[in-house]
Amino acid sequence: MRQCTLTLAAVLMAAVAHGQEASVSPLKDARLKLEKWVEAEQLISKERQDWELGKQILEERVSLVEREIKELGEKTAGARKKAEDAGSENGKLRAERDTLEQAGAFLAERVPTLERRVKGEVLPLLPDVLRQKVEPLVRRMPENPAESKLTLLERYQNVVGILNEVDKFNREVVVSRELRAVGDGKTAEVRTLYLGLGQAFYANPEKGVAGRGIPTEGGWKWEDMQGAAGQIAEAIGISENEKVADFVPLPVKVQ
Repeated sequence: MRQCTLTLAAVLMAAVAHGQEASVSPLKDARLKLEKWVEAEQLISKERQDWELGKQILEERVSLVEREIKELGEKTAGARKKAEDAGSENGKLRAERDTLEQAGAFLAERVPTLERRVKGEVLPLLPDVLRQKVEPLVRRMPENPAESKLTLLERYQNVVGILNEVDKFNREVVVSRELRAVGDGKTAEVRTLYLGLGQAFYANPEKGVAGRGIPTEGGWKWEDMQGAAGQIAEAIGISENEKVADFVPLPVKVQ
């Protein structure tokens, strides 16, 4: 387009220079047309520049919007995942809560019963040596459960602690030093051999004292066994690794 403009200008200038077959009016008209042509070209050029600039700005805005859309999508996906994780975690928490509620209901129903049975059925069967061992736990059992400051879990653990000690004692052979009544209001120090909670034998060979004990509903019942001090002391010595292992018959009483 610009090349055409320059060509036209050259033609007009040549016509003027030669002054042949031209008048003033056509020359003026050609100059005006040339000026309009140049003005139009400048306007087109400016419009083109403005369009290119507008296009660049528009492309940058589109790119910015696309980035924002991408970031929003990523944030939305992250929020959705967090919501899903939170939903899963809430499900776990609800399951744990239900389990705890069930455990609480179980303890509320069973703990008072276990405490009554331990007091009424288990403690009377315990010999003094074991009763002394579990006494701190026994004192923790409330007389009035409704007024207890302990939680149900603490009370349950307390009962389990007592029963564990009882079970341990019942599976072992235990030797204990005790004072035992030997008649005429006198007492003597003896060593007592407990065969679990089933039966026990005591002896003091120096004083010729021996006897046997069995558990009853009213507590342990002890009876003298004249002439058995030697063999009972022998069994106790073997149990305490004081003597070589050997077979020692004991007068076990089967109930």
